[in-house]
Amino acid sequence: MNKYYSHIIRFVVLILLQVLVFSNVRMFGYYNPYIYLIFLLLLPVHIENWLLLVLGFVAGISIDIFNSVLGIHAAACVLACAVRPLIIGNMFNLKEIKVGTYPQIYWYGIGGFVLYAFIFVLIHHLVLFFLDVFTFQRFYMTLWHSLINTLITCAFVMGDQVVFHSKARKK
Repeated sequence: MNKYYSHIIRFVVLILLQVLVFSNVRMFGYYNPYIYLIFLLLLPVHIENWLLLVLGFVAGISIDIFNSVLGIHAAACVLACAVRPLIIGNMFNLKEIKVGTYPQIYWYGIGGFVLYAFIFVLIHHLVLFFLDVFTFQRFYMTLWHSLINTLITCAFVMGDQVVFHSKARKK
């Protein structure tokens, strides 16, 4: 039961930080990190797919409600969560991963975790920003914006891994 509390606390803290702080931060004048994705990235590897989609929807719709937008974060989170098992399955051998294992930098190595986080965040950001502009007229600008935001968000994800997920927690 303790593991559920840690997920709930992580969810609440990240959503509040996103809404109150990071949604108001504009790095380099235009870009802002979406740190609430850390919650979805760090869910257990062997989580049920339906539960992963529901948690993705809840996280996304929470941001949508606070930012008064019409479901673009929810759509982006659900699609990224739908692809997450494929990303993990293609990058790691699921049969060798114990049930209850969380994707972390110290379990999967820096390269593996960075690639996993980058692909997940890039999918989320591509969907999010293309739904936001809802046109292909500024395709390259939207693509550039998605890529820069992905790099900034991944930098925060890696910072979270280094600061809060030490080798001592490795079981």
